[in-house]
Amino acid sequence: MGKTAANARYFIDGTNVIRTNLSLAKIETERGGEAAREALLRLIERRSSNSDADWTVVFDGGRTGAADVERRGDLTIRYAWDRSADEIVLEDARNALAVGAETIVVSSDQALHLRGAHAVLAQDFYEDLLRKKAPSPARADAGAGARLLAYLAERGVVDEKTARDAALGAALSGQLDYFLPRTRRSG
Repeated sequence: MGKTAANARYFIDGTNVIRTNLSLAKIETERGGEAAREALLRLIERRSSNSDADWTVVFDGGRTGAADVERRGDLTIRYAWDRSADEIVLEDARNALAVGAETIVVSSDQALHLRGAHAVLAQDFYEDLLRKKAPSPARADAGAGARLLAYLAERGVVDEKTARDAALGAALSGQLDYFLPRTRRSG
């Protein structure tokens, strides 16, 4: 995503990233889950070391003899053990949103896309890691709501005054962000 704020927080469903990517899924099948996790973590570590953001990766299950939480520089790795990774990602993302942090959730699971958080599909995130560029959140640009209102006014669905309402345009942009991530709509 271009430039992130200093208080940005990434919450990554690591198991989802592995299972939605052919190369990582192949590593998991051939060499096991630990090898696939390590391959993903190496890529994320490289990205997180060049970022001011906080990064958390959550994996389903656990590792024998390992702690529930592990730190590697700016990267936090969590193992879900008795809960699902989805539950932990949702809980952590909601907590970050509650304190006003820019929140980025990485998962292809639509249930993890929260209002107010930027959604990055697992496949896009992995491809961005390989390209060594910052992940791009799927979000509507600020003018999307205003353009929608103008379109509706042209067709007589809303009046001109409503079409010029900046607050309504911003609210619609937020709704477009939530319901129609850029990766699923054109433009």
